[in-house]
Amino acid sequence: MTSGVVAKRYARALFDVAAERNRLDAVEEQLEEIVQLFRTNREFHRFLTHPLIPAEEKKAFIDRLAGGAWVEELRNLLHLLIDRGRMNALPAIAEVYRRLASEARGVVDAEVTTAVPLGQEAQEAIADRLGRAIGKRVRVTSVVDPAILGGLVVRVGNRVIDGSVRSQLNRFQQTLVRTGSQVQ
Repeated sequence: MTSGVVAKRYARALFDVAAERNRLDAVEEQLEEIVQLFRTNREFHRFLTHPLIPAEEKKAFIDRLAGGAWVEELRNLLHLLIDRGRMNALPAIAEVYRRLASEARGVVDAEVTTAVPLGQEAQEAIADRLGRAIGKRVRVTSVVDPAILGGLVVRVGNRVIDGSVRSQLNRFQQTLVRTGSQVQ
């Protein structure tokens, strides 16, 4: 089974249980915190993924770390991933879970790429305008890529709206090539 399929199955199961118990937000927040720790703390990552450390030791560590603060659904997921040797799938599971939770709330994620950093006000204006266009609330993630020169590239799901200066220049160049014009 591919890691994408694995992530979708675990995320869907976690989502279904969290939704049934009305804990979508709590699970999402805590899952993001754990994934951040998993990505940034090498010792934490190494310990939970090391094949020679017994699963019971890893689960006891998770329980001590949680100290009653983590929701039961999350502890159960982590125990299951440890038992099945799938802890490396945790970041992908979190990403799929986030999408499922966002969909349930009527929120879509949009990645907006610009040549220079966007301020909070600009992000909110873009989110508002996109939201009106697609009829949903939009959560904007800003990415800076100086290679686009100016304008912006918006990704919402599998749709891409490319309003970058770079793509406009490329289209202009292709038009010139097609018509046989030469730029000097």
